[in-house]
Amino acid sequence: MKKVVSVFILIGVMMFSTPCSASLFDDLRNNPNYIYYGGAGTGISFFLDKTSINVNKYEPPVYIIAFINMSYSAGFPKGGTPESVSPKTVWYKYNYDSRKMYLGRQNVDGILSWEYIDTKNANKNSALNSIIAGGEIAFYLAYNINFYKDGPLSWYAKSYFESLK
Repeated sequence: MKKVVSVFILIGVMMFSTPCSASLFDDLRNNPNYIYYGGAGTGISFFLDKTSINVNKYEPPVYIIAFINMSYSAGFPKGGTPESVSPKTVWYKYNYDSRKMYLGRQNVDGILSWEYIDTKNANKNSALNSIIAGGEIAFYLAYNINFYKDGPLSWYAKSYFESLK
């Protein structure tokens, strides 16, 4: 009798549980308006909403581009938060002459400060690779050229540019 009750409970849990994490991730991944460009580990993935690309400053060699980043969180099945997507505006500042890229950080008053993105450790840090990829892809979508002279530095940007061919 215990086994029968356990089976019914298991079936009920399966019928009324939330969809698996892969479903929302796949929805984002299969939407042509969202470009997957990495993650920060621990179940966080980043998607660039290419319809949101906005050139805030065009004064060559300095450019500022903003876009909506969709952060996908896989959630954690044992009492953690369910999967979710959090949209957030991100800003990149570029100096094309020096090939330096900066990430904008907005304080509570809405004022941006700029943090230089050091590419020396890009291959050792997946979160840094994602930050670089976001900037590279945004620049490419805005101007149809690579930001770095020798082509994209991040694997995610290389993969995205290859998919366009």
